[in-house]
Amino acid sequence: MPCYIRDVRRLRQVAIFLIVAYVPFVQAQIHTDRVGEELHKAVVESYKPQFVEIYSNARLLMYTEIYNVNDSVETLYSGHKLHLPPTEELPIQFLAMNAQPNGINTEHIYPRSKGAKEEYGNAFSDLHNLAPSRWEVNSARSNFPFGDINDTQTERWYKCDESLSTSSQLSNGAIDKYSEVEGLGEYNGAFEPRECVKGDVARSMMYFYTMYRTEALREDEEFFSDMQSTLVRWHNEDPVDSIEMERTLLKALVQDGKANPFILDCTLGNRLYGTGENSSSTACSNLTTAIDDSIFGGDAIEPSIKIYPNPNNGIFTLDISDINPGKYQVDIYMMSGLLLYSLNENLDYFNSINMWNARPGLHIIHLRNLDTGRKYSGLFKVVK
Repeated sequence: MPCYIRDVRRLRQVAIFLIVAYVPFVQAQIHTDRVGEELHKAVVESYKPQFVEIYSNARLLMYTEIYNVNDSVETLYSGHKLHLPPTEELPIQFLAMNAQPNGINTEHIYPRSKGAKEEYGNAFSDLHNLAPSRWEVNSARSNFPFGDINDTQTERWYKCDESLSTSSQLSNGAIDKYSEVEGLGEYNGAFEPRECVKGDVARSMMYFYTMYRTEALREDEEFFSDMQSTLVRWHNEDPVDSIEMERTLLKALVQDGKANPFILDCTLGNRLYGTGENSSSTACSNLTTAIDDSIFGGDAIEPSIKIYPNPNNGIFTLDISDINPGKYQVDIYMMSGLLLYSLNENLDYFNSINMWNARPGLHIIHLRNLDTGRKYSGLFKVVK
């Protein structure tokens, strides 16, 4: 069962405008006609973002939007939560709590030292590889590989704000709710996330290794391959749930419309990284994201950019009367990452868009003012 709290998010303006919809989401079938290295190249070509936010903006979006439920931020590994007041002007510093053990910082799920270094550009701040972590747990994980740890070898157990040194201290019957570390404070060790996020972790690891393989192999040629079979198994045992789907769609809104394809298509992890029985496709489930359907009304959309009618058949009006007319880069993507429309346009207050090649489903529209650099994003649905 998913262990995140489901809720309707109240998306606020941070660095761009995020708009999400409440719809049944049918998981994709990605490049089913390709295998091996051809499949890898095709996935990179279709889903690797060219634009990601700078690290400070990525963290801000993560804390205030993507992992924020009812003004609280929940960490990935241990489920520890901190309240973040909506009026807080410095969310990153507020949550860090001066590096106290119960503060929250940012975890690179595929570690910095293994390929997510700042010097590697997008690999450092790609949101599909970032998650909030309790400070003490992040430090304990270090750059250890993920794996299943024998309980007799576990040196520390983490749940919420608990940090326990023996299994006898664990809550009765709650062992699966704890993350574990072996080799604490040493050079070599291992980290095992709590059961309900093992699939989330696996799909993030697969994403990073797929998109940034050159950087990963440059730092450690064996880091991913040594845990590959474990990650595939976790991916299968802990399937995608609606909250994971929602989060990857939110991240896609600020990363060229590119969601994590291992979340979109539950067969992809097996086809690309599985061996033997784990290499076959598995059945995909349809998911429903928990965002209010009222977002499809023109008046309910973020007032800086309006799309109506919404839903539409690919022909709609783009209303930017609340921002400045001018020259814009206009890009429209399907949620699969397919770019359908890309032009430099001189936009007036009201603009007719005719997408003759529109397909049914969710579409992301990105606007970038070519004079100021300011970016705006929105979501609309095509029905045919």
